[in-house]
Amino acid sequence: MKTKFETREQWLMAAVEQLRPLFKQAGTPLPEAMRFTVSFPWQGARGSIIGQHFPVSMSKDGTHEMLVHPKLDDPYAVVGVIAHELVHAALPPASKHGRDFAKLGKAVGLTGKPKHMGNGPEFDKTVTDPMLKILGAYPHAGFNVHGRGGVKKQTTRLLKCECAACGYIARVSAKWIDEVGPPICPTDEMPMEAV
Repeated sequence: MKTKFETREQWLMAAVEQLRPLFKQAGTPLPEAMRFTVSFPWQGARGSIIGQHFPVSMSKDGTHEMLVHPKLDDPYAVVGVIAHELVHAALPPASKHGRDFAKLGKAVGLTGKPKHMGNGPEFDKTVTDPMLKILGAYPHAGFNVHGRGGVKKQTTRLLKCECAACGYIARVSAKWIDEVGPPICPTDEMPMEAV
């Protein structure tokens, strides 16, 4: 399949427009001011976060800012992330992954537990497949976040991880950060950053 867009961002925003009718049908239209990009999550390159939404309160021009992790190059996975982040954009920030999030996610066809809600086989059959026929290939090559550029990996030292919100510190081996991601802060319940 050939791509129809020069940049990833053009493809992502075209995907948003393809998904917009689903949200209107669900009774919760999407806001107009939105941007999608390919970038590392706020917490860093490693870990399990594959998409992120930043509410309008964080944007100087009042725009919902959303991102897809650069390791993703499968268009089905990318569409699932886009749909998940759009649910966040359609709801007030206080909704997080609560009841309203789950309800709207299901209404637009997503499946799974709210924090990991995404596209399932039915969504892909009825939504993603037709979208990809219109959008063409996703113009992005996956990014190896575990590559170390020829630098020998240190194996004996514990790495310092710190919570960006409260400053809580923990130490963990690089092996565990690479395999399952950074530890979760017990105070703020968010992934910590390796320092």
